Amino acid sequence: MPEPDAFGSRYYGQEEFHGARRPGRKPDTDEEAKLRMLLDEDVPDRVKRTLKQWNKTVREVIRTETALRLTVAEARNAVPIKVVDGLPLPFARILRGVDEILLWLTLNRPAIEATVAGLRLVNGKYQDLKEWPPIKQKQTRKVGLVDLGQLDIQGSFAFMEHLLKVLEELSLIEQLKQIDEDVLGAYFFRIPEIRLYWMAIGFFAHSLDVPVEALTVVTLAHELAHAYSHLGKDIDARDWDTTAFARADNYIVEGLAQFYTEVVCKRLAFRYPEAFQAYKEFLNIQSGPYLAHRSWSDGDALAGEVIRITMLHTRTNKVTLYNDFLKERSRAQQSLGG
Repeated sequence: MPEPDAFGSRYYGQEEFHGARRPGRKPDTDEEAKLRMLLDEDVPDRVKRTLKQWNKTVREVIRTETALRLTVAEARNAVPIKVVDGLPLPFARILRGVDEILLWLTLNRPAIEATVAGLRLVNGKYQDLKEWPPIKQKQTRKVGLVDLGQLDIQGSFAFMEHLLKVLEELSLIEQLKQIDEDVLGAYFFRIPEIRLYWMAIGFFAHSLDVPVEALTVVTLAHELAHAYSHLGKDIDARDWDTTAFARADNYIVEGLAQFYTEVVCKRLAFRYPEAFQAYKEFLNIQSGPYLAHRSWSDGDALAGEVIRITMLHTRTNKVTLYNDFLKERSRAQQSLGG
C-alpha cells in the first residue's frame, strides 16, 4: 500500500485515491458527465491513436537526451501507458460546482475571442460596408435572407465583448493555472504506470485551440520524462531511489519533466510542429514548478548536458531540496566550462 504522504500532497503515488474510470465500472461524476457531453466523441480514440503513433519515437528521444534506459541487460522496468476515463483529482476539484455554461464558454473561448475581434473590425467600418455595392446589391437592402436594416452590429459587438469580460472575470483557466500537479496525465511511480486522461486533454486542447493529437504528444513526453528520470538506468545501472524521488521538491521533479518535454517537442518540430506549439500554449497557463526549467538553459548550448549531469548527481546523491539541485547544476556548468 502506498505511503499516505507519497510525493508530498500529490496524487502520483496514491493510486487508490483516484482509480481510473472505465465504462461499465464506475459511473461518471457530475464533472466528467458535463465534459463527456461537451467534448467530441472521437477524442478518446484520437488520444489512443496518437499514443500508438508517437510512443516509440518519444521514448527514443528521451533515451538519447538522458542516456537512460528502462531496459538494461536482464533488468527491465516496464511502464505501461493507459488512456483512461475520469479526471485527475486536482482538476476535478476545480470543476466541482462549475456550471455547464461556464464550462462551455471556457471550451469555446478561442472562437469567442475571434468573434469579438471580427466584430470590432466590422463595427468600425459598418456604415461604409453597408454602402459598399457588393453588399448593397443594386440599391436593395437585402443580402440573401439578411435585412441590413435590422442588423445590430454594435449590439452584437457589445454583447460579445461583455461576454468575454465576464469570462475573464470568472476565469476558470486562472484557477486551473494555480494547480501545481499534472492535470493531463499522471505517472503513478509506485505501480509504476502512466495514465493519460483524455477528458482533460480534450478540454485543454479545445480551450487553447490546439490539436488533441499535439497536446497528447506533449502529455506523453512529460509523463515519460518522469518515468525515465525515476526508473531509467544510467551507465552503472543505477536509478533514482523511489523514496528520494517521492520526497524530491516539486521544482526538481516537474522541472526535469518540463525540460525534457520541451526537448522532445523541439526535436520533433520538423516532423510535427504542432506539438511544440501546443507545448508553448499550455506552458502559458502553467505556473510554479512547471516554469522552473525556463531559467536552466540561459541560452547555453551545453544546457542539455548540464541538466543531464545535474539529474544524475541529483539521483545518486538523493537530493530533495531545490536549492541543492541548483547547486548541482552550477557544479555541472563549471565542470563543462560553462
